[in-house]
Amino acid sequence: MKTLKLRNAALILGSLLFALVFAPAVQARGGGHKHDGERGGNVDQRIEKMTEHLELSGDQANQIRVILENAQTQAEALRDQDGDRQAKREAMRAIREDSREQIKAVLNAEQLSKLEEIAEKRRENRGERKERRGKREKRGSSEQ
Repeated sequence: MKTLKLRNAALILGSLLFALVFAPAVQARGGGHKHDGERGGNVDQRIEKMTEHLELSGDQANQIRVILENAQTQAEALRDQDGDRQAKREAMRAIREDSREQIKAVLNAEQLSKLEEIAEKRRENRGERKERRGKREKRGSSEQ
């Protein structure tokens, strides 16, 4: 039971950190919300949100900023390379995992707990949206 809780907590934390690390990559490719075009603007927004929700100290915010900027640079360089999609996917996964571990090392126990709560809420919301979307699709296919 304890390992299941730890696994769930790790999954939640991983999901949130994934979103925090790779949201700029989606936006850089034309997805997501537009920003003023300043490089690092998305990192700044994420640091601002993390500071607000997790009450980061100035030192923690600076450390996480460096981690996120490095991950973003690595992801951009990887995206610009030609090559096998699967290999690129695995490399992206490694970048995310490395960033996730680095960020976790910066946070204290209370902040990690808050991060897990946020991730759980997001996961619940995502599940609800999926459920609603599934109901709409069923309705749409039965009407045809």
